[in-house]
Order: sequence, then structure tokens, then C-alpha cells
Amino acid sequence: MIGQWAGIDVLEYKPGTGEGNAVTSGTLEVGSYVTERLFVRVRQPVETGETQQAVTVEYRLLDWLKLRAMQEAQQSSAFDVVIHSTGDSC
Repeated sequence: MIGQWAGIDVLEYKPGTGEGNAVTSGTLEVGSYVTERLFVRVRQPVETGETQQAVTVEYRLLDWLKLRAMQEAQQSSAFDVVIHSTGDSC
């Protein structure tokens, strides 16, 4: 409901698994389809002082072929080509 109102397609909280309060040690992910084929996702740790933000951009070329680029906190980046079999959704 909130996601539709705000224009967000994915709003997800993943609780932390380490010591301490799981509510304050998880990550929050927000994603949105910019176009029918272009999806952008941002992940932000909830912990105080954490700056390990990550951004993922996915572009669906064909129903079975997707390009994915990811940048994490200015330390690492990745580029993937994802191929789905006929029965999988992309």
C-alpha cells in the first residue's frame, strides 16, 4: 500500500543476524521500475554509522536475458549477464 502510494515497487526490510537488536542491525531495500525494462534498487544498512550503501541497476534486454550492474560503497562493483530458462520469470 505505501509502496504504491510512493511509487515504489519493492520495499523490503531484512533483519540483522548478528548480536544486539535485530531491528537496528538489518538492511532496508527500496526498488522501482523506472521503465518497463529498467529496475533500480538501493540497499542501506540500518545500523548507526554504517555507510555500506549499494545500488543495483537491472535492464531486461529480452524475456530471458537481463544485464545487472552493482556498486557497493565505492569499494566494489560488478556486472552480470543473467540468462533465465524458458520457465523462469525474469
